[in-house]
Amino acid sequence: MERLRQGQEALEALESRVGLELRRLDEAVMGLRVVPIGTLLSRLPRVARTVAQAGGKQVEVLLEGQAVAIDRGLVEILSDPLLHLVRNAVDHGLEGPAARRAAGKPERGLLRVAAAREGSEILVRVADDGAGIDAGRVLRRAVAQGLVDEAGAARLSQPEVQALLFRPGFSTAERVTETSGRGVGLDVVQEAVRRAGGTLGVESRPGEGTAFLLRLPLTASIQSVLLVEVAGHPYALPAARVQGVVEAGSLPVEAEPRVLSALLGLPEDAGPGGAGVAVLVRSGGRLLALRVDRVRRRSDLLLRPLHPALASLPGVAGMGVLGDGEPVVLLEPEGF
Repeated sequence: MERLRQGQEALEALESRVGLELRRLDEAVMGLRVVPIGTLLSRLPRVARTVAQAGGKQVEVLLEGQAVAIDRGLVEILSDPLLHLVRNAVDHGLEGPAARRAAGKPERGLLRVAAAREGSEILVRVADDGAGIDAGRVLRRAVAQGLVDEAGAARLSQPEVQALLFRPGFSTAERVTETSGRGVGLDVVQEAVRRAGGTLGVESRPGEGTAFLLRLPLTASIQSVLLVEVAGHPYALPAARVQGVVEAGSLPVEAEPRVLSALLGLPEDAGPGGAGVAVLVRSGGRLLALRVDRVRRRSDLLLRPLHPALASLPGVAGMGVLGDGEPVVLLEPEGF
């Protein structure tokens, strides 16, 4: 027994040393993969001033958190989306000098781009002090473009109105310019953020301004997911979109019920009686209740390149591999 005890202590000491060396190795690898986010943000002031000058506006750009480290892969993914958000903020968000004077604001608009690390995420906030989102104008344009009828528009909540901004091709621009009305909208930004494993949110107050918040993982290849099982197959849902798990027979009033097996074209998972569990996920301002056979666990999913044939399927966001090598499809609730 004494020899066994000594052997166990030796193994525990060895395990501790191996764990320490692995953590050091992980830190060294991360150090090679990350760069200061300032390398990405440094181009934004010039772009903002160019757009402002073309529109007869004035803008001051403040950059914060430029020393925050970001994965090199994210730099490539986020370069165009951030440029688009800056152009959008100056062109759509900020008022002209006369309008700002009338509103009691300085003639020069303020655009603040701030980065910060919060736990295992990188937060990037693009905020302006402009007029804010005009919900009435958004609804009128949505009705004119056939995205919603007048009766349905009157029933939309504020999050649902803001979700219209991310519909493909949607624009509030009345005429086509170099930066507006060309059919390339916030949906492109949202898609790029999702490819990086993150989320894009919007906050707006009339007369005070609008802010877009990007939440991104520390690396471009790992995404936190909730694993579920449908018809004997594992599927992954982005953990950042999951609001909770409930019994399929006791859904919240505001939740829209969906049967995941039917959405995926698979055999009925739990039958029409409502058995099983439902995962509550946020999708474009809606709360969806996706009924599944069972919920496995939360996990970090190693993302792999998605085959073009799969990339064209609605509801499919990516392909990943679990720690045991099991392949799994990453689903995108926006496609349901």
